[in-house]
Amino acid sequence: YQCRAITPTMTKLMVGSVPDPHMVTENGNFYLVHVLKGQNHGLFLDMARGRAYVQEHARDKNVLNLFAYTCGFSVAALQG
Repeated sequence: YQCRAITPTMTKLMVGSVPDPHMVTENGNFYLVHVLKGQNHGLFLDMARGRAYVQEHARDKNVLNLFAYTCGFSVAALQG
């Protein structure tokens, strides 16, 4: 869970363990994420369909990623 009532914001694992960084696989692509480092852990799950779309349509194209906070779309484009 993430506690934002205190400063600095603190993220704690409630049960078990998670390797840091943690490797996630999506559509055959590998991403390293830091799930215990705050809200922006490195891969935005709500953008999975967008990454899949880019991967499907990027073959033999030049792609410029202007929103490259984590480069997830760039990775997907390279695999297209």
